[in-house]
Amino acid sequence: AAQVLAATTPGAAAVCQTVTVASTPEMVYNACRLIATVNPTGASPVSGTVNSCTSLATSPSTTGFAGIAVPRVYDITPTTNPNTSTGTVTLYYNQSDFNDYNNATAPGVFPTSPSGSTMNICIFKVGSNGSTTLIPNSDLTITWNATTMHWEVTLPVTGFSTFYCVDCSRALPITLANFSGAVTGTTNTVYWTTTTESNSSKFVVQRSTNGSTYSTLGEVATRAINGNSTVPLSYSFVDANPIADKAFYRLQLVDLAGGIKMSPIVTLRRTLGKLEIVDVRPNPTTGTVYFNVLGTSSNVNVAIRDLNGKEVIRKGLVQANSFSIDLSKLAAGMYILEAVDTRTSEKAIFKINKL
Repeated sequence: AAQVLAATTPGAAAVCQTVTVASTPEMVYNACRLIATVNPTGASPVSGTVNSCTSLATSPSTTGFAGIAVPRVYDITPTTNPNTSTGTVTLYYNQSDFNDYNNATAPGVFPTSPSGSTMNICIFKVGSNGSTTLIPNSDLTITWNATTMHWEVTLPVTGFSTFYCVDCSRALPITLANFSGAVTGTTNTVYWTTTTESNSSKFVVQRSTNGSTYSTLGEVATRAINGNSTVPLSYSFVDANPIADKAFYRLQLVDLAGGIKMSPIVTLRRTLGKLEIVDVRPNPTTGTVYFNVLGTSSNVNVAIRDLNGKEVIRKGLVQANSFSIDLSKLAAGMYILEAVDTRTSEKAIFKINKL
């Protein structure tokens, strides 16, 4: 049978319930109506008293992320260590919640049926200390529960408080031209350039050991005067205490309203090993492709070959971690991106779809 979610009246007061979380997932109900599920996981598992609330706005909710969010909002706050506790949270949404958002913004942004696309769903978290985090679609597990007739969005969290369901595709007025990185002596350095910035505030640099759970390393303030620029601006950030092996880096591009846009991921590896081509983007492409090569301290030869093995573009001999290569003059089709270590002759390849 369908499971009724708590908070059914738009504009009414939030529906809340306090539970005690121990070592197993705790499903939170109020008067038999489901609010959320809190599962103590991660490095500092949430425990003890947790207050969970949900409310339903009369229209899409206002947030710092590009303006608006799905009307159903969650507030989940542990009594102990609310800003540092870790766990896995499941939030629940009716199909009508997504329909209300679609009707108020753009049709089809969120799924219009149980079989619809969920690629635009992200979660925007506002901590009790005012911190903001955009949890990307790739970190979410999103399913339609055909038995209980609602959507389930499960996500890892570090720090609890207010959770908004937002549209990842809503663009911030900050255009990132490139994002790259390099192993620089005893440190790692990431570099990026913006082509335009409007109401820009800062860039938050984050690092991960596994490509899914990220922590913040630091912030870089915008170089744009009053947050606005129409000329390219270049930035860099030094990770003075890098991970010994492979590390994943990303940026949060933050505007003056607190809106957040995520960058692509850059992978760096300080140890030698298997030659790898990583972070290839965009793919498919109509022009320039950006990528990293890991696993060598030597020069590499970079080339593009067709599927018959014929070399059609040669980047030549380069020594770097991050590369770009322009495919705009090639005919549409599949190509092979090739990197060859000049010291060991080891080869790495990656297929690219040229549109």
